[in-house]
Amino acid sequence: MKKCILPTVKQANILYLMLVLLITMGGILFQPILGIGVNTCVNEIIYILLPVIILAKFNNWSIRNVYRYKKTSAHNIRAGIICGIGFWFFASYVYVIVMTLINKITSLNGSNMVLQQPQTVSTPFQSLLLIFATLILAPICEETFFRGFIQKAYEGLSPKYSFIFAGLFFGMLHILSNGFSQAVFASILGIALGYLVYSTDSIFTSIAAHAAANTFAAI
Repeated sequence: MKKCILPTVKQANILYLMLVLLITMGGILFQPILGIGVNTCVNEIIYILLPVIILAKFNNWSIRNVYRYKKTSAHNIRAGIICGIGFWFFASYVYVIVMTLINKITSLNGSNMVLQQPQTVSTPFQSLLLIFATLILAPICEETFFRGFIQKAYEGLSPKYSFIFAGLFFGMLHILSNGFSQAVFASILGIALGYLVYSTDSIFTSIAAHAAANTFAAI
């Protein structure tokens, strides 16, 4: 395999398709056995984070420079947290509007779509693991994959708007775990997180924003 100086769009697309396949098959085969908490941790660490770390090691990429694990100011971190909370409220508002319109349209056709209910967790252990995955693992693993790897790859196609591609990929992935109704919500949030990285040149700002948004989602 030929080594690349930076991630390419081809690599990003292939790895993303592999991720979709793995999470889909894992949800079908392993979640009933492992439980939602354990399975979510496996998704984050094994399917999302590990491949991009291996790819970086194989190509001798600097994780600091390529995935933007660069130091940033405390001001940027605080701004990221505030933006994450604000983005969450805005995306939630848009989500409710979209789902209300869909419900009205479908009710006219004799059917009705309800807002998706949260997935239930069977045991306290699974609940704790799911909270850990949501608040700690997801911000780190998903930001490394989408705002680090995917966004950097698409900069080769569009340096100025690569964060939009990364955000849309992020939104589409959430269809697998949260249903189609969450695609709009996650896409808006993903694009906003990407813009934070684009503006600050540090993935730590989007990790902080992602963690803040997930905290409100968990609450």
